[in-house]
Amino acid sequence: TITNDSYVADTSAPVITNVSMSTVTSGSSSTIQITGTITEANFSYGYFHIRNKDVPTFNEQSIYINQNSINSDGIFTISREVESNYPPGTYFISRYYAYDDSNNKTYVQIQSAPGNPLFNTTTVVENADYVEDFVAPKVSNLVLSSVNNLDNTISLKITGTITEANFSNGNFYVNVKGGSFQPVSYTHLRAH
Repeated sequence: TITNDSYVADTSAPVITNVSMSTVTSGSSSTIQITGTITEANFSYGYFHIRNKDVPTFNEQSIYINQNSINSDGIFTISREVESNYPPGTYFISRYYAYDDSNNKTYVQIQSAPGNPLFNTTTVVENADYVEDFVAPKVSNLVLSSVNNLDNTISLKITGTITEANFSNGNFYVNVKGGSFQPVSYTHLRAH
């Protein structure tokens, strides 16, 4: 048994306040900035997720925050570049979460674009480079093969080509033909 008389359990999650959003333009590029204050001595990391209120089908975008994003007063400024696939419109924070080093977590979300934005803050993005994309990704040369692993197990390997300039993510589901059990695997792809 190890005893530590000076140990104090940390049971409080990070608190985020004074949050505001803005769009900063420099030359032909723009960024969406989020500023605010985090009250937590042992803050570790988190994400703010933003959506476009005017185009609710646009995928939610995330902005990462960690302890290096915060100054000694707990004030942070984080940003995300406005890419060419970001439709013009009003952006808002749709959800956020924050962890501390003790794994305490703050998580808040709203369910739909018409709802009140979190922290009651929004920013308008003008994007002259935006072009609507109505073409789905094309998958070709798809090959499913098995790989013998060193631990005597077998893995499935999927190779192929995805053609799409703005590819975000996708899934492949693998079923066993003639099997008496439910599908057991899927592969999630994400653009990096």
